Amino acid sequence: MQPETHSLTWLLEKQADARPSTDFDSGTIEPARTEQSQKDLPLSGSDFVDWRDRLQPSCLLITAPPGSGKSVLSNFVINHLLTCEKLNAKVIYYFCNIRVATAERTAEAVVRALIVQLCQHQPRIMDLLPNRFEQNSDDFHKASLSELWSVMKDMVDKSPVPRIYCVIDGLDVYETGMIDLVQKLGSFFSVTTSKGQPGIKLLCTSRPDREILLAWAGQPERQLRTHAQDLRIFVQSRIEELEDFRPEMRAAARSALEKDIGDDSQHGGARPTFLWASVVVRRLRNLVVPTIAKVKREIEDSSQDLDQLFEGLILKIHTRAKEYTVVLAWVVYAQQSLRLRELEHAVAIGPACGYTSYEQLDENRPDFTPTSFRQDLGVLLDIIDDKVFVIHQSLQDFLTRTDLLERLITSAPRLYVVDSCIRYLLLCYAKDQEPGECKEASLPLLLLIRVLFLF
Repeated sequence: MQPETHSLTWLLEKQADARPSTDFDSGTIEPARTEQSQKDLPLSGSDFVDWRDRLQPSCLLITAPPGSGKSVLSNFVINHLLTCEKLNAKVIYYFCNIRVATAERTAEAVVRALIVQLCQHQPRIMDLLPNRFEQNSDDFHKASLSELWSVMKDMVDKSPVPRIYCVIDGLDVYETGMIDLVQKLGSFFSVTTSKGQPGIKLLCTSRPDREILLAWAGQPERQLRTHAQDLRIFVQSRIEELEDFRPEMRAAARSALEKDIGDDSQHGGARPTFLWASVVVRRLRNLVVPTIAKVKREIEDSSQDLDQLFEGLILKIHTRAKEYTVVLAWVVYAQQSLRLRELEHAVAIGPACGYTSYEQLDENRPDFTPTSFRQDLGVLLDIIDDKVFVIHQSLQDFLTRTDLLERLITSAPRLYVVDSCIRYLLLCYAKDQEPGECKEASLPLLLLIRVLFLF
């Protein structure tokens, strides 16, 4: 997500701070801090400017709860580094994204992407790529983390660019190999480089995950706090998207959303998150015959606790149509993103069905259109290029961490998806069917085969 215009400007201001400035000098490790003391170290403009401008290698981890704007901040930092004329630097980056297939959410994928970026527009660096990687792309995609890491280190060490900035967003999003990668990153980007080698700088974001923090091993870390002005700019932008609302109704919505924002002097106070504001505006967009009273009530009924907010929305959706809850289960547990037509087949083939032919399934297949889907499920799901995704990682985490789907659908929603895949395959390959009878279903069938065998 790109930052709103005029937001995050505080990140470029080096404040007069009573707190001692962070020592990002090479090789310096911050003393261990208690959980309480870490809460007293919010990210400031001084922290970022010091990290950016120090000549020595340095690294910085920025942590924050879900929906606090970590990815937006990463985008801001990348765009700033790319457009800052005074920096003669190479900028490489990676956004860990739950919208990629599960099999691709690995540390190897992160390092491969960084290697590719290091090679761009640098023939000298490209020459450092092992010949077998150039000759066979499969070897590059199947290489181990250790081998890829060795290649990346060599490229960084021999880069002709005086500085290399590396930004990795969402260290906690992927699982495979990430703890090993975090340890490698923290060690490499904090060591003293010899004369003639570039200054290397690393900035990462993550939720305050215990394993990530332990792997970071005492390198500089700061907490991202939601700034009041940034949140007001965000709310204003989202409210303006409610084009069907008359001006008075938009003003009422903005006033109700901003009620608990406070000001930036309240560092320790609770404040709504960007994700909360985004979900609430989605709710307002779906109001039937909206009024100012309905708008205010909808905002008041939207808990700022994300778990409570998600549960309330899912229960309301389930009451409207159980099929929608099944859609949520498929989007969460399928190992690849699904298209609307594939979800139609997935919902129709539940374990309780007793179909004997594909025609019977087709008669019970719902008709999902982008418009109706957004109206009914748009508060929790996004459609991008006809593929369906959860709006945020925290929603997927909520559904896999709690027992809500177990209570609403089945005691084992993951097995529900697997069972549906098997039934679908058996139905389409039934012995009494004529060859080609399931031709119409071939596209969703192939996808479901991939889903099944990735479990």
